[in-house]
Amino acid sequence: MSSHLRFHPFSRKNLAASIAGFTKKVGGTRARVYAREQFGYLVSYLRQLGCKSFAVEHKYIDADYMDEHAAFYARCHRPYPNYCIRVHFFSAPCSSARMISALEDLQAKPQRRRRYKSLQRDYLGFLVVRPSPSAFVGRTALPGLKGNRRHYTCGRMYDVGLAGLALSVKGVAFQQQDATTSACATTAIWAAFQKTAYDVRFRTPTCSEITMNATRFNLEGGRSIPSSGLNQAQMCEAVRASGLEPDVFGVAENMQLCRHLAHSYLQSGFPVIACIFFYDMESVAYDDMTNAFAAKGERPEPDLENGHAITLVGYRDAPSRSLSVLLKPEPGQKEIRVSMVGEQISEFYCHDDRLGPYARVKCLEPPWGTSDITIEWPGGRQPEFARIEYLLVPVYPKVRLDYRDLRRESLKLLRFLELRGLSPLQDLTLDFCVVRGRSYCEQLVTSRPKIPHGDLYEVLTRDSVPRYVGVCRVGYRGAPLMDILFDTTESRLGDPLIGLVYRDPWARDKSHQLDSLVDLYRSLNC
Repeated sequence: MSSHLRFHPFSRKNLAASIAGFTKKVGGTRARVYAREQFGYLVSYLRQLGCKSFAVEHKYIDADYMDEHAAFYARCHRPYPNYCIRVHFFSAPCSSARMISALEDLQAKPQRRRRYKSLQRDYLGFLVVRPSPSAFVGRTALPGLKGNRRHYTCGRMYDVGLAGLALSVKGVAFQQQDATTSACATTAIWAAFQKTAYDVRFRTPTCSEITMNATRFNLEGGRSIPSSGLNQAQMCEAVRASGLEPDVFGVAENMQLCRHLAHSYLQSGFPVIACIFFYDMESVAYDDMTNAFAAKGERPEPDLENGHAITLVGYRDAPSRSLSVLLKPEPGQKEIRVSMVGEQISEFYCHDDRLGPYARVKCLEPPWGTSDITIEWPGGRQPEFARIEYLLVPVYPKVRLDYRDLRRESLKLLRFLELRGLSPLQDLTLDFCVVRGRSYCEQLVTSRPKIPHGDLYEVLTRDSVPRYVGVCRVGYRGAPLMDILFDTTESRLGDPLIGLVYRDPWARDKSHQLDSLVDLYRSLNC
């Protein structure tokens, strides 16, 4: 009887042979595997993770592929299998003997399960291989690369059962579009749902379900399946059909707003879908292009027929970047200078179905301020240049206040307090996020604010908090000063302000004065 699990040393050749061996039933060959950009990217990425071996789990039933098979492949003349293989990656040599020793550990006391714990530490994640000659990269869960200043804020745990052993990996799942049940927008939405729908305990729809939901009322491109892509309205409909709500932001003309929005949602744990258009720049350097247009007093425009969707799942900040920016609290008001933490972002990490997970997206600084980016390709290939047209963020329906609402209300309140003796706005650092009410209380305790425990207890028991709270973290000279809390279940025309939470002894000493000013602010804005 042949084993359901086969182990191999990790190499490009061995992985390609395993994939080609499975997909040969539907026309797959090793040459076709090598030809796919996703395969080259995954091999490169796994090497950076330190992969040393992999195990092939045969005849794996994948829920996402089963749904795609029922929607499309089952009706093809060629008999596509309804099962996949799943490839598991390890950062150390792995074998059946090591799995058996880990199984023996499970029968021992928890404190003596060293071999099992070692196997979990070495587990890197998995790749589901679909029976397709070209679109074979199915649901894939891998961790982000470790590194200074890298923040993968949208990860979740994926639990895996392998030969009776419970293993897990933290990340955001990725998959390649198959151009039948899904296009790039569909896979971008699917990747975002991996975190957002999971967090609120909603069922995560499959790619074929997303495509059908998106096109049931708006079918500009003809038929739903095979999919020719989704427009903005269809993407929003797909998000609503899942039980979530789409927040859409046009950012093409404002890289500063793009940075701040993406930073706010990413650190809140919401993946951000970026809809981009590419520049037609074959063999032309970006700096040369911008200089040439700037000399003529013009600016380049991307090709609006060449669009794409990617999912931002993390970012990297650069401490050398200045945080100081000019903002308008409201249209028509005078600009004010303030420091924004989101201004530190130098690059994003995205799931790009043409490439792979955690691809690098660098933010550019064109003289005209548009949201221009580069998508970095491995192997020395010239990066692609594009402009982010809009951001789409699937959120829980009760998160009714967006980043712009939090920023506007916070700046209004801080400006009011500044005029009555608080530190000037230009001396403050602001950071925005949306978190679960319970999580905020837990974070407040673990962050060890510089206030007495009795005062902390008073803050935590003063009143109930909504399911989600909007938070403006106010810092002064590099140290936390206070948090401004908002009720995200309120409308922007209501009274969303909950109050202030003091994180510094100076602010706590002035709490009675500040609370009185907040009450005055409320009465003047009713």
